Amino acid sequence: MADYVNQRRRGWYFEIEVPEKLRPYYDGKKRIVQSLKTDSRSIAVIRAKPLAAKYKAEFEAYRTGASPLSADFMATVLEWRQDYQKAAADPELRMDYDDVLAEQAAKLARVDPNHAAALPGLVRSEFILTTEHLDAFVNVQKQRVEVKTADMRRSDVLEFAKSFPTTDKITQKAVKRWIVELEGRGVQHATIKRKLTALRTYWQFMQDAELLEREDNPFLNVLSGDRKKRAKTDSTGSREPFTDVQVLSLLRAAESKRKPDHQLADLIRLGMWTGCRIEELCSLKVSDVYDGYIQIVEAKTRKGEREVPIHAELAPTLARLVRESSDGYVLSGLDTENKYGSRSSAIGKRFGKLKIAAGFGPKHVFHSIRKTVVTILENAEVSEGIVADIVGHEKQTMTYGVYSGGTSLPRKAEALSKLQYAGWTRVCGDSS
Repeated sequence: MADYVNQRRRGWYFEIEVPEKLRPYYDGKKRIVQSLKTDSRSIAVIRAKPLAAKYKAEFEAYRTGASPLSADFMATVLEWRQDYQKAAADPELRMDYDDVLAEQAAKLARVDPNHAAALPGLVRSEFILTTEHLDAFVNVQKQRVEVKTADMRRSDVLEFAKSFPTTDKITQKAVKRWIVELEGRGVQHATIKRKLTALRTYWQFMQDAELLEREDNPFLNVLSGDRKKRAKTDSTGSREPFTDVQVLSLLRAAESKRKPDHQLADLIRLGMWTGCRIEELCSLKVSDVYDGYIQIVEAKTRKGEREVPIHAELAPTLARLVRESSDGYVLSGLDTENKYGSRSSAIGKRFGKLKIAAGFGPKHVFHSIRKTVVTILENAEVSEGIVADIVGHEKQTMTYGVYSGGTSLPRKAEALSKLQYAGWTRVCGDSS
């Protein structure tokens, strides 16, 4: 009874076995039986499809504790669509499907008018559920970007799908209205831009895989010129550099707490003398430390893969960290007990608590130390191209950005020697 229909006398009935562990949810019944109200087997099979999908979704919902409604609807759509496509060569059978679709849409309209209106178009493949291919997209994304980024893109698509459950409603005009709604709720432009990137990438994935029969991408060119400019300003200008004195005060605070956080102090030292990102420093291995420089290999961008000279004031700290490492990392023993196995997550939160206790707000983060380094080197009249090679930034000009092989290590070392902090003494450093 693979099609869940069984003939009793002259009528056809739907039948499905209830899993033993779930029978208490159905008053102990071993089997669910329901009249399909037809003496035609072909119509009975069609009518049984949504019932089978419904109960399968219910079974899964009871197993997992999830709500069965969305799973029920999606399962119904996918199963019916497959059969509807098979019936393409049989006009009479196609008419039977259309009649049953109209019946089911009318029943569904009593509890969910939106799903009811979408049901016929979804089954006929006139459009699809917005999240229909989301799992496949995320699996591909995890091979191309960090797992955390892929999961964030999944969340962005799921949130968007709450407002636009089917693709027929997704137009450029509708997307622009959605952006205005987000702005009205106070969502930052940088966040809106991130969401649009996720949605645009997902849409392009479906088009490239021929899963979506639309030529347009409604997520392109939806931020006006003014919004783009403000978004860029927000994303790059929301973080402010610490002053050199403020960096030293944070370093002292890390080491003078009731329970000194020496590991956090070492992270601050590494950041203030290299300008590296927190992820780069936390993933730096002992094998990446050479005579006179460190090699950044796990960088955010291709330009971020670089050689950074070891500042004279950092050398004692770095030598100690290499010598005492117990796991092959310069910052040894970092907590990685989190969903993504990130080495920077826990210590980054400790820095956040430190800077808040010191009176700093959301515009000052660990990345602000990187900005401090760039600011000090700029004021020391180090050329922008050399600073970019030290901190791993893209160069802005075609000549240096595309054709140059980069600044030599001696030139970078000479430039980095100009990095000085007012009030720095060996008390702040490392005597070992």
